[in-house]
Amino acid sequence: MRLISLLVVLVCALAACNDHPSPMEATEAAPLRASQAQGRPTEQDFSFTGQGFCAFDILFHYTGKAKFIALPGNRSIVTSPGLVITLTNLDNQNQETFGITGAFHQDTLPNGNLVTVVTGRNLLFDPFAGFVLAIGRFSFAFDATGTLIQPLQGKGKLTDLCELLS
Repeated sequence: MRLISLLVVLVCALAACNDHPSPMEATEAAPLRASQAQGRPTEQDFSFTGQGFCAFDILFHYTGKAKFIALPGNRSIVTSPGLVITLTNLDNQNQETFGITGAFHQDTLPNGNLVTVVTGRNLLFDPFAGFVLAIGRFSFAFDATGTLIQPLQGKGKLTDLCELLS
């Protein structure tokens, strides 16, 4: 099983893309469509269950505003002003709520590699860093087949969300 970043899952949910594998299963969604990208950020209110991030299943519930912006040169940005996520451990019902108002900057290189730089406050999953709240500037990359070629790296603070929700 290829592990991917939660960031890519969120970007795909917001942009309605389906070209990356996902360890999550949507239960209720109102994703932002790329066709809405020219307007103001769109209100989000959707939930889904995530498996494989921790030893327990997690209910993800997003509320707030987000916007997908397609840029020239196979680039995009996802902004999330006022976006809030509530995570619930479905085994013990422990719950945490976070503002995740960061931005995701994605660049598809000519060779097909997808490089992502995240700034601010973001939820991320990486097979090495785990499931984390990242505050700062971090990056990671996938090759054209969706295989992680650069694990999460950068500067800032990482909080282990599996430990927090246990």
